[in-house]
Amino acid sequence: MSVNTKKIAVVIVVVAILAIILFIFPSRKMITETSDRTVAATIFPLYDIARNVAGDDLTVVCLLPPGASPHTFEPTPSIIRQISSASAVFAFGHGIDSWAETLADGAEKPIVVVDTNVPLRRALDEDEEEENHDNEYSDGIDPHYWLSIPNAKLIAANIAADLAIRYPDLAEHFTTNLDHYQAELDRTDTQLRETLKLTGNREIVTLHDAWYYFTEEYGLTIIGSFLPTPGREPTPQYLAALGQAVSRSGSKILFSEPQISTDTLQPFIHDHQLKMAILDPLGGTGDHTSYIKTMLANAEIIAKNQ
Repeated sequence: MSVNTKKIAVVIVVVAILAIILFIFPSRKMITETSDRTVAATIFPLYDIARNVAGDDLTVVCLLPPGASPHTFEPTPSIIRQISSASAVFAFGHGIDSWAETLADGAEKPIVVVDTNVPLRRALDEDEEEENHDNEYSDGIDPHYWLSIPNAKLIAANIAADLAIRYPDLAEHFTTNLDHYQAELDRTDTQLRETLKLTGNREIVTLHDAWYYFTEEYGLTIIGSFLPTPGREPTPQYLAALGQAVSRSGSKILFSEPQISTDTLQPFIHDHQLKMAILDPLGGTGDHTSYIKTMLANAEIIAKNQ
């Protein structure tokens, strides 16, 4: 083999090695560019709304695993990695996803609470707020505001506004996606109202006090929740009063949730001869593959069982 041939062979080998190294270990710039096109959302409803606004231009990741409850969730190392790879984290705030806010602060990632212009309701009066300073309602606000289609439209608009600032080159795309999604939400809102017209008894009993935005929007009344304060067992006095309210209303159904155990509920169900039906505030499992499908399914469950 001639000297020139040997030199050419060496060059080919070096180039091949460099190509392999670059393939296996992408540059920091490449990693940064990838993460710059990724955003995170804390729980499934927010994730689904965000991905409808973002479209195919961004990667949206959901931090809370399917079937988990944000009230009891303990983050894993994989969640920390997801937050670290995102340019921002969308959250509902007001305590329901405080675990994500803490991790985002640690990773120096911006938290975007999507409640701008949303009409929030107070969950606790001043005395209750003082007593419950350690639970998810520490600021006295009910954080379940996504359970109303008009609120979901505002949430989507807030996400679009933030993404347009974060990615100005894609602002027109986000506006177009928002218009399409809000039109779909309008159709969903009409369907919900039509479905819930069929409801006979408009007073409902719930496992967890997540449903006030939903019931206030769609003309229903919650006469009580088995767990009025997340993370605390109800007192005997509270359950006695709830039992009396159930008897007066004639309700025969208690609406539970798939993310929360019903073990402690069974004696109350038995004593008051109630049946259970399941409302899903989160979705993301089974047939509830979108926020809209989940909301429609919830309305159908109420109409069928009331």
